[in-house]
Parts: sequence; C-alpha cells; structure tokens
Amino acid sequence: LGNERWSCDGQRLNDKVSAERAERLIGLVPSWMVSVVLTHAEAAADIIEACYRLRPCAVQIQRSLSGEDLERIRKELPTTTIIKTVHVGAESGTTDLGQTCQEFVESGTVDAILLDTASGSRTGGSGRTHNWSVSREIVARLRETPVILAGGLTATNVRGAI
Repeated sequence: LGNERWSCDGQRLNDKVSAERAERLIGLVPSWMVSVVLTHAEAAADIIEACYRLRPCAVQIQRSLSGEDLERIRKELPTTTIIKTVHVGAESGTTDLGQTCQEFVESGTVDAILLDTASGSRTGGSGRTHNWSVSREIVARLRETPVILAGGLTATNVRGAI
C-alpha cells in the first residue's frame, strides 16, 4: 500500500497502490482466500488506520518497528494475522536473527515470520536470494510458528531453498 517496488535489475516499478484501489482489490478477494496488506509504513498508527479501512485478513509489516508499536498494533487488530518481515543479509548470523524472530513470537505480537533478502536500502522485491541455511535454522528454532520464505525464489531454486 503506497510503497515503491524495484525490479531485479534495480529499475523502479511504478506500482504504488492507493487506499481506494486497495479497497476495491480486497473487495474482489473471494471469501475462501486470504487478503494481505503489505506495508512499508513506519508508524503503528498508519498501519492500524490502513487495516481499519481495508479490513484484510493479514498485514505484512516490512519495516522495523519498536516492541511498543507492535504491541499497539496487536491490541488494535486482535483478529488480523500479523506477519513480520525479517531481512536476512549476507553477513546475517543465525543466532542474532533467530533471537530476534523468537522475541517477536514470544511477545505475542506477531503470528508469522517472513524471511526475505536484505538488499541495501530496499526492503523486499530485489529478486535476490539469501543464505537459506540461516532460514532453515530459524525455522527449526521457531518450530510451531509459521515461517514464510521469500527472496529470489524461482521454479528452479525453490526445492533447494526448502
């Protein structure tokens, strides 16, 4: 919602979605499907406002937010599934990222973790892969928590990723 996206070769894609268009699109989602709002908002109030307006089944939070902000979002949106994106960089260690993910889960503020490739200042959509062994270790650590793998997945590499 209102975010900029980039192609694999660094070209800016002009696909910002207005709140009005997002509302129309979510209205077209059949009841048996899950609607997800992906947001780059940095303020809890903006995320809450978007979810009140759009009423998605889930919200994917791309940016870093404080624990207080995540608690506020959870309190205001008790029935919305909260997916927190965690970025895996080239130098990312399993211990630190695993601890971060575990803290999100144990705080009760998120329902699922999405592991995506850190790519400079971009927060997703780079088309680049990351060290999937780090992701595997995080999945093993979180056990019962849903973990979504993202970052450069294709039909030819997805088997190796999982």
